[in-house]
Amino acid sequence: MSNSVKNIMIVGVGGQGTLLASKLLGYVLMQQGYDVKVSEVHGMSQRGGSVVTYVRFGDKVYSPVIDKGEADYILSFEKLEALRWIEYLKIGGQIITNTHKVDHNAHVMHHHLMNRVATASREYASDHNNANVSSEAYWKNRVNALLQRLD
Repeated sequence: MSNSVKNIMIVGVGGQGTLLASKLLGYVLMQQGYDVKVSEVHGMSQRGGSVVTYVRFGDKVYSPVIDKGEADYILSFEKLEALRWIEYLKIGGQIITNTHKVDHNAHVMHHHLMNRVATASREYASDHNNANVSSEAYWKNRVNALLQRLD
């Protein structure tokens, strides 16, 4: 084993397996006799948001966090995430990235939600075709019912 600590960042979006990959890598490195620290940040990962994990290993690792300019390697599961985290790569470091681009979450969620609203609106209007669906009072009284159908 060398005396230096190696820093690996694994980045992607929610659902791509970045957390699993970091846990597996950490386990393998521990089996090789290294001191290993694994840390994860996955705020909006359930919504397809950014996920980053830090894997640090060496003879003795004191902190699980990798600062800007310290990553020896960045393993990116999505190319825009590679760009988001590039400033963490140290000079001489290596980046490995999947060239697949995941659609922006807001764009995907907007279209998904609009499709659900349109479908629910059509169903609701057809259920109530005798009502004056253009009146403001009609919709104010029925917004909650429409939103409940989206669940």
